[in-house]
Amino acid sequence: MRQVVSRADLVLSPSRFLRDHFVRWGVPPDRILHFANSIAPGLTPLPLATDAATIRRFGYVGNLHPHKGLAVLIEAFNKLVDVDVTLEIWGAAFTQ
Repeated sequence: MRQVVSRADLVLSPSRFLRDHFVRWGVPPDRILHFANSIAPGLTPLPLATDAATIRRFGYVGNLHPHKGLAVLIEAFNKLVDVDVTLEIWGAAFTQ
């Protein structure tokens, strides 16, 4: 997980606790955006890529439990049209 997170251009953190972990893992603090309760006020859309070599990759890193909202994220990405983006998912499902 450290390798994945450290290569990101921007990391969105839903908690300060997790933000602090990212910093300890080597992510520069200026590449981490903390937003409480999954609301990021002032977050603006990324401009479209200007050349074919640019790939916009988004990643989800975390548990694959339904309450994490991964299905909502996948549904949102499936609705994107005429946008060259990819979604990569890293995580594990734990059963009890």
